Amino acid sequence: METYSDPTPGLADFETGNRQPAVQLPNGYDYVWTNGQGDYILTNNANFNPNVEFQSDGWRQMERARC
Repeated sequence: METYSDPTPGLADFETGNRQPAVQLPNGYDYVWTNGQGDYILTNNANFNPNVEFQSDGWRQMERARC
């Protein structure tokens, strides 16, 4: 398992003043995306962008937490 954090607060975060907590996700993936609603996409494809693929603008790329 690896720890990831969302570097960009979502709209709900601005409204509530809360920031999404770091999450533990399976390791072995180079790219992780979140929509801020508890959904995650894990991929090794550098060209995959769910905002383009799903015609949505609600996905943000997460960062692997530094220890």
